Amino acid sequence: MMKNKFLILMILGIVFITSCSDDNDKDSPKDFNGIYSTTSTEQVLDLRYSDAVFIGKSVDFNSADGKSATLKLQGVVPGESETVFSDLQLVENNSVYTFAAENKNDERTVALEGSIVKGKLTVNVNVKFVQSELMKTWDFSAVKMS
Repeated sequence: MMKNKFLILMILGIVFITSCSDDNDKDSPKDFNGIYSTTSTEQVLDLRYSDAVFIGKSVDFNSADGKSATLKLQGVVPGESETVFSDLQLVENNSVYTFAAENKNDERTVALEGSIVKGKLTVNVNVKFVQSELMKTWDFSAVKMS
C-alpha cells in the first residue's frame, strides 16, 4: 500500500514538473519597454540610416500587449524632432521580435524595419523626400567640394 502511494506521488511529481514549461519565463515585448540609445550599454540601439550607422540618437519602444508596439524616433528624420510609428505588428521567432512599417506625409516617406530582443533594439531607417518646387530651385552646380 505504501509503495503504491509513493509511486502515485512520483508519477504526479513527474507530470507536474514536465507540464511546467519555460514559456512562462520567456521575455515578452512588454518587458522590453523603454528608451534605447546608441550610447547606452543596457538598452542598446543599433540604428542605421540608409545603411549607415547613425549615432547619438534614441528610440522609444513601447508594447502594451506584446503583439504590437509604438516606436518614437527621436531626431532621426531630418526636420522632425519626433517621428511616431503606431501599431507596429511584432512577429516572434525564437525570442526575437521583428517589425516593419512605413510612415508617409506630403513631404517624405519613412520606411523602417528592425528587431528587438531583451536589451537590444535594431532599427534600419530609409527616408525618401518628395521633390518639391523649392528643392528644384536650388542650384548646387556652383558649389565647390574641397
